Amino acid sequence: MLPTTWLQRMASRAPAIVQRMARHAPPIVQRLASAALSRLEQRWPTLATLLGRTPYVEPVTGAGHVDASPPTDGRPTAELIAALRDPTAEVAIQAVAALRLHPGEATVTALLGVLTNRDGYFSMAARAAAVQALGSLLPHGALSPLYAAVADVDAGVSLAAIAAIVERSEDGCAEALLTLLEDRRGYYLPPTRQAAARGLDRIRGADPSRVRALLANESDSVVHEALASVALPS
Repeated sequence: MLPTTWLQRMASRAPAIVQRMARHAPPIVQRLASAALSRLEQRWPTLATLLGRTPYVEPVTGAGHVDASPPTDGRPTAELIAALRDPTAEVAIQAVAALRLHPGEATVTALLGVLTNRDGYFSMAARAAAVQALGSLLPHGALSPLYAAVADVDAGVSLAAIAAIVERSEDGCAEALLTLLEDRRGYYLPPTRQAAARGLDRIRGADPSRVRALLANESDSVVHEALASVALPS
């Protein structure tokens, strides 16, 4: 697994500009993050759609049935949780995916540990995968970890949180996305804001007057287009 990322180190120095500065990260960091996000897109149609791309379709084989559920893994919950700290990132990501079929307090606690990443051990890909799993496992009304992850210093994790919020579409989800779009610090990268706008258009529920105020000063054409219908009175 990767040690604390360059972006995470920068976060301790200037948290208000980290996502904006992601474009200036060392090339190897950018390439690793891009590849990890592309793999996650293939497994997560909602994320691909929010990024403005066509979701990946698994090639049809056998009887023609495509199963989009997490992979079946016969290992017990405790073993899968231990595998989260496997030194190979892909093994850890597979363990995260398998844990979606192991609901329970121990699983949620372990995945929250991956997301918060207090010791800087987990890669962006593992943390984003944990967000997807938590989107399935967190009980109704307990999405505060996803709301917090929207503002993560790693844009990939932030994008994953937006996708998970859109899939849940509970009370409070629209507010979280609208608050992101109203942020004027320059913290969020354009793809993050565009994903939030597409998500808000999908789930609706935002205050039309706040959306109209946002649009009055919005310079991003993609965000503007996605929110145009949201601004109409219901």
